[in-house]
Amino acid sequence: MIILIKILIMEKKAKKKYICIAKINSYECVKYRTNDINKCVNFLRSKFAGLRFANFYYNTGINKRSIYATWGKIKGFEFN
Repeated sequence: MIILIKILIMEKKAKKKYICIAKINSYECVKYRTNDINKCVNFLRSKFAGLRFANFYYNTGINKRSIYATWGKIKGFEFN
């Protein structure tokens, strides 16, 4: 029984580093979890033609839920 509990504890899924909330048109937003923000922006631009902006938030550590970076259609990346 104890061995089974230890195995279940060790098999936790690794958390993604960032949460991305993106505005894809004038009335719709999407949410993705990612480790690489550059790949996420490239994916969003290829999937959603009307992508306006994307905000990236920390998902782990002491800064959890605070903003990490913003990507805009005109300005590009702005790190906070």
